[in-house]
Amino acid sequence: MKKIIQIFLLSATLSSLLYNCQKGNVMNDIYVYETGSGCDENYPIDTYRQVFYSKDNKMIQIDGLGFQRGPWGNGGVTYVKNEKEDKKLPATMKVGYYSYAEDKFYEGEFNLPSDKIKEYLNEKADDPEYANKKNENSKDGFFHKYNRIEVGFTLGGMVVVWMKGEDAQKVLSTFTAKEAFPKWSSVFEDSDRKEKVEYGLNNNVYTPKVKNEILTKTLPLGLWKTYEEKFSWVPAVNLPSGSKLENISIKTINAETETLYNADHKDRKRAVPYNIEFFWSLNGKHYNSRIVFGDNMNYYNAIYKATKASATDARPSDFRQEEVYKNFHLLKSDQSAQLAINVGSDQSINVSLKQGDQNLSFKGIITKTFEQ
Repeated sequence: MKKIIQIFLLSATLSSLLYNCQKGNVMNDIYVYETGSGCDENYPIDTYRQVFYSKDNKMIQIDGLGFQRGPWGNGGVTYVKNEKEDKKLPATMKVGYYSYAEDKFYEGEFNLPSDKIKEYLNEKADDPEYANKKNENSKDGFFHKYNRIEVGFTLGGMVVVWMKGEDAQKVLSTFTAKEAFPKWSSVFEDSDRKEKVEYGLNNNVYTPKVKNEILTKTLPLGLWKTYEEKFSWVPAVNLPSGSKLENISIKTINAETETLYNADHKDRKRAVPYNIEFFWSLNGKHYNSRIVFGDNMNYYNAIYKATKASATDARPSDFRQEEVYKNFHLLKSDQSAQLAINVGSDQSINVSLKQGDQNLSFKGIITKTFEQ
């Protein structure tokens, strides 16, 4: 009898330890982060369902429900500034949205890479300004590289999830929602479907290019997938003698952002760049240099002077037509390349793409340098 009691007590103890361990793991999956959503501004989207769920099926609202805004990968940040608050780790995502240009609904339920999200949310900031400082608003007392989960919706049911921070953004997952057929009035209570479609075509809702695509049924359904292609390349900044490079930020056409804080810039797989910015110093003076890979001044204004940018022409509508995209697609896939950025003594900037004996110059770019 005594042995039976001992076995029972041991079993009860192990069960209690297992319960407390599981409870602790659940509690450890609480993080402070923001959520947001958006679309490509040229192809408007209206969402009627966008929500994460934790492993224990707790709802985590994705902020920005309804009419989405651009630009791609950054729509929610400008217009939806929600408070960072304690949230469980997301494990699944449910979405439902209407694509105006296609006049179609899409819905989907997807499993998220929770372990990868956890890894990103735990990653500490590598910006020297914050790396070794305490953060009173953080649960672990540190500044972190990523503090936001961003969702993007576009044509053909494509849904992209990014991990986002102050100076970093990475594609986490890409999904494809299926065409759905909900009752129109269950989504749009105050409008008729035919009226909404005609209003879009007759009231400058779309750019002339997109309007033509709609009328000729030539919408670029796979466009954003092509933006995700990556190449082996490294930025190489050559400054005037005696200068010091402080950091360099690279924004690519797949809406990723990478900021490098040391001079040893490693070769790695990156998408085609769209905007590069770097800070450097010389003889006690500090400078900010900017490169936009496009020759339309409005592209520059959209990044650095938002009030001067036209909403209908803020970015290239199809990066495949841009010089930078074409140059990168001339590279050999099995070799690494160097994006050489040369800053002259007069602060002028020259950019070229080098791979072996190939040296591709850039003519359609905007470059500027400012003393801080």
